Amino acid sequence: MKVPFFDPSRIYVRYAKEILEATERCLGSGRWILGPEGEALEKELSLREGPATTSGWACCASGTDALILSMRALGLKPGDEVITASHTAIPTIVAIQSVGAIPVFAEIHPKTWVLSVDSILEKITKKTRCVMPVHLYGNMVNMDQLKEALDLHDSPSIAILEDVAQAHGSKLNGRSAGSWSRFSAHSFYPSKNLGAFGDGGAIRTNDANDLRHLQILRNYGQTSRYQMSEHIGMNSRLDELQAAYLRILLRDFQKTAESKKRITRTYLEAFRNLPLVAQSVTPGCDINPHLFVLRTKDMDTRDRMMLHLEGKGVQTLIHYPTPNHLQQPWKTSLRLPETESLASSILSIPMNPWMADAEVEQVIASVVEFYR
Repeated sequence: MKVPFFDPSRIYVRYAKEILEATERCLGSGRWILGPEGEALEKELSLREGPATTSGWACCASGTDALILSMRALGLKPGDEVITASHTAIPTIVAIQSVGAIPVFAEIHPKTWVLSVDSILEKITKKTRCVMPVHLYGNMVNMDQLKEALDLHDSPSIAILEDVAQAHGSKLNGRSAGSWSRFSAHSFYPSKNLGAFGDGGAIRTNDANDLRHLQILRNYGQTSRYQMSEHIGMNSRLDELQAAYLRILLRDFQKTAESKKRITRTYLEAFRNLPLVAQSVTPGCDINPHLFVLRTKDMDTRDRMMLHLEGKGVQTLIHYPTPNHLQQPWKTSLRLPETESLASSILSIPMNPWMADAEVEQVIASVVEFYR
């Protein structure tokens, strides 16, 4: 039996009837961009946080655009420095450079694998305008500690922008990922915790004026059709079909989160006596898992395990094999030992709510067999 890492066609099979109905409804309406489906999705995203929430959501074309629009709304300018993780997906860094800012790479915590607050503080300069904590694999940066540290550092001009692409639905001390900063960027890429049937993203904010500003920026900078504001924006609009599909999946969001948590617990129990290390959870974090990542002794062991699992029909991936500070556009003499060591020894195994129990068992048996 083949166990794919992620098979999006299973989502379609599960929701085919609702998807086809939504498609007919959207196409028949004649409103394919910035229509009622998108407005309803934004409202439902807010309501999911509870009736007393003040959060507002502006949907856009991708998670990358969500970062770019947020940085534009924060007023970042060319030459401003943004402190972030090197161990993250490439789009995080591309977004920073897209607004002319300079990515400054900080070190990760050796156990939680997310940004170390101490390392962030070491990277602050007079040019620092933003800290971008990346919540990785579902685990969150210690936001209480980060906010307290920036206050003690007397850095009120430094904005925080959460990259929540991999942690939609996670919480820290009862507060949702994305609620700790003025803006937060979310991705609806198909494999994400809430995934569309193509690209999509959203920005969350708690200020009505900021929300309106984002709505203007995502639509070229227009306040209404053919009327420009003083701000030059971009074309980044979530189409109505994707919004309708996301509304369907949002209804079962808690159910799919629980399914991933169950598989994660099963893996942790099955592997607890093997020479493997899993990501430690930030204290107080209730993770909505995005990926299940294991750390082996070294790169050779990782690569041999990857080949073994492939031979057993289990597809694996590496998130991420090359840290961004070693990627060609950003390569310098900088060394981040924890980040580099992690990247050389991690392997992601299948973990998603569409897996069958037999597939989970096959993954476990294959990993155990490798160590036997």
